[in-house]
Amino acid sequence: MSAQRLPHFIETEIVIDLPPAQAWERLRDLSIPQYYVPGLIRTTFNTERREGIGASRKVHMKDGLLLDETVIDWREGSGFTIRLHQGDKPLMPLCREARFLYRLEDAGDGRTRFRPAMAFAMGARPLGDWFFAALVKKTMVRNLDAVARGMKRFYETGRSANPDFVSE
Repeated sequence: MSAQRLPHFIETEIVIDLPPAQAWERLRDLSIPQYYVPGLIRTTFNTERREGIGASRKVHMKDGLLLDETVIDWREGSGFTIRLHQGDKPLMPLCREARFLYRLEDAGDGRTRFRPAMAFAMGARPLGDWFFAALVKKTMVRNLDAVARGMKRFYETGRSANPDFVSE
């Protein structure tokens, strides 16, 4: 099932002052999200594979939470989709499936439109759908916007946009 077909889909967009090819070279590096994702302090790989379908990383959050992110779709030059999970379990209670989509598009004039999105399928319906709408969606929209702003700053300046990450 494509991410857009999951019942809960949120997205945002921001324009980055870099040509698409340069933005893609940064995006394809799955080892660096701690430079632009708030609260993320370290990334390690679960697999030998470092890019493409099947590449999997563990993200270490400031609050001690460990999440797995596995690439399930790879569009060379334009983006990828990752499945968010905790080992063989879903991302959070009542959540059957969670995905994060990283999408780049040519915005003209040597700039790139970054269109991040998240998609969710909740379990225990209709309780899970209510849980998402009432308690999760607002936080996820805020997080998605923060990732977009952080990525723009990091891509344009080369400096960390994440106050929680201290580079070694």
